[in-house]
Amino acid sequence: MANTIKIGSSHLALFVCLPIAILVGYLLADPLQLASISIIAILIGLLAIPMVIKWHQVLLIFSCNAIFQFSFLPGTPPLWLLATVLAFGIAVLNRCIDPARPLYLGGSIAHSLLAIGVVVIVTGYLRGGAGLAAFGGSSFGGKRYIYVMAAIAAYFALASQRVPENRRLFYATLFFAAGATNVLSFFLDYGGSKFAFLDKVVPPDFNTDEVEMSGHRLFFLSGICSAGFFVMTIRYGIRGTFERYWRLGLMVLFLVGAMLTGFRSAFGLLALFYVCALFLEGLHRTRYFFIIIGCGLIFYLFLALFAQQLPWQIQRSISFLPIRVDPLIKLDAKGSVDWRVDMWKVVLPEVPQYFWEGKGYAIDPGGMFMSQVNSFTQLGTDSSDWAAFAGDYHNGPLSLIIPFGIWGFSAFVWFIGAAGRFLYKNYKYGDPALQKANCVLFAYFIAKTISFFFLVGGFYGDLVAFTAVVGLAVSLNEDYARAPLREVSPVLTLATQRIAKDL
Repeated sequence: MANTIKIGSSHLALFVCLPIAILVGYLLADPLQLASISIIAILIGLLAIPMVIKWHQVLLIFSCNAIFQFSFLPGTPPLWLLATVLAFGIAVLNRCIDPARPLYLGGSIAHSLLAIGVVVIVTGYLRGGAGLAAFGGSSFGGKRYIYVMAAIAAYFALASQRVPENRRLFYATLFFAAGATNVLSFFLDYGGSKFAFLDKVVPPDFNTDEVEMSGHRLFFLSGICSAGFFVMTIRYGIRGTFERYWRLGLMVLFLVGAMLTGFRSAFGLLALFYVCALFLEGLHRTRYFFIIIGCGLIFYLFLALFAQQLPWQIQRSISFLPIRVDPLIKLDAKGSVDWRVDMWKVVLPEVPQYFWEGKGYAIDPGGMFMSQVNSFTQLGTDSSDWAAFAGDYHNGPLSLIIPFGIWGFSAFVWFIGAAGRFLYKNYKYGDPALQKANCVLFAYFIAKTISFFFLVGGFYGDLVAFTAVVGLAVSLNEDYARAPLREVSPVLTLATQRIAKDL
């Protein structure tokens, strides 16, 4: 009988770690070499695999509203894109290993997203490919294709893994609280050289052209105030904020903070969300509705009397209201609206041309350069030609129907209908422990949809906001998610239970 050699775990660890330590020490002698950086990155990635497998879903949930993006990588990908690739890959691997773990959840939601994906792929193929200039391509715009496909993958990655029952409220809170990471852009812009390293992972809060033209709009406040507003609603609900003065004070503070951004869309989204959540909670049938109406009238009266003494950012945020603000601010806000309207007038005649076969996202660099030159040389004004050429229409329906035709528009409307129906059922018949969270998810989805179609929107940038909300809702309500997809009526189920009880 052959002798069996026994090696202890400590000796095995030494045999593995010692050569790696020697290799890393050698590479760190010249750490700026590309080979050294690549190998060290691979080693760190391999060592992080167990942690990534355990926490990949948390990372994806956090990244959907986080500000992080990596400027040192080709194409400057945001964190949510990298987290989606990682989580989707693990979800596919889990499905291959364990057939009982579903990847394809959502019924009509999944069908509509796959339809969007097919339209995007076919359009990209017919219109000359993706155009990835960051990787040496002759055109650019391909990053938008990647964003759309990654947003679709984000849904399946989130929906495929159930959130532990004792952590569902935490995950829902984390999803919205991640928006508070926008505070890092404040430190990047005002913290001086000691925070300069943040420019590798955080986008700047503003650009110099905007500052020279209209002053500094505090965009970082949008993410912070939205995060606080949504988290407070998940925790206490709209009704619960009236039970303590400090809660109501915080909600008002977050709303004022959204006004301080100087962006009407930031203030408008929170206002839309608040109205939707108010009606979903049924407060329009209670005394709280009259309290809210009274407070709103007092707030409006205050703005009407003292608007011109308020910071110019607030004046710009409320300039769409019938309130007297500084004439220069009113003119600046009106110029922004006119800029969009002029672009829409130019773009609308193109809709019939791309009605059946979309334009796609590929952009010719030479044409883009000439459109920018023409835009900035037309009587010294900044026309919208360059934005129209680049496909930045600042309008949700146009950002769909021109790049992807009626097929992309129809598939997206299908997705909105299917997702809205699912979120409504969760809100109406879901687990009582998740009532507030499901209400917030549904209210946010409604507000985001209204904003996309009627205020401001862009398909490739906003799609992940929709798919992440729905994917999170599926993972939070997985037990219920399976039932409605088999067309089990909650009303019929409840009636059957009552009949059985009577018998």
